[in-house]
Formats: sequence, C-alpha cells, structure tokens
Amino acid sequence: MYTNYESLYRSDDIQILKETTQWDYPNHVYFVNRSDKMVAYRPNGGELQIFTKPLSFFRSRRTFMTLKDFSSTKSKYKTTTNSCTCKGFLYRKKCRHITELMENSYGQKAA
Repeated sequence: MYTNYESLYRSDDIQILKETTQWDYPNHVYFVNRSDKMVAYRPNGGELQIFTKPLSFFRSRRTFMTLKDFSSTKSKYKTTTNSCTCKGFLYRKKCRHITELMENSYGQKAA
C-alpha cells in the first residue's frame, strides 16, 4: 500500500508523530493510521521502515509532537523530495514545500 515516504506523507489516513518523551531511550518518528496502528517508523538517525502489516501502537506514558495530522496535506502543489509544481520551485529550483517535506520526513534541511 505504502512504498515510500512521499506516499505516506500524502495519504489522508496517516498521522506522523515525533516522540518527545524524556527518557534514556532514543525517540523515533511514527506513522500511524486512523485505526491507531503503526504502518511505518523512522528510527532516530535511521532509514524509514515500512511494515507490510500494521502493528499495534501504544501512546500511554509517552509524549508526541504531531508533524502531520490526518488530511493536513491538502495542497494544490505536487511535491516530492526533489521537485514541486509551485512557482517558487519553477523559478528558483527550491521552495518551502520541499523544505517542509524534508524536515518533517527526514529531519534534515533540503539542499
């Protein structure tokens, strides 16, 4: 169903959560569907892992920051990690849409 970050980010049924719990374990970014099942996650400093079958996801005793909420990506532009259909990208070859996508997905600045 989901093959890469862009398909997860563009889905209206996915919420992206960055864990902010203060503890001795590294915090990760979680991709959760409307049934509150985890469909993918990105370990701190690691690569995106997409599951073939959604897993149970528990929020108790943990804190999260919402990077993308359900249906929040309704945009008139088609944006990937290296292109966008907005005028800014057409003129400057970079735009805030790509920057936002890169920061939310990979925790890094766009080039």
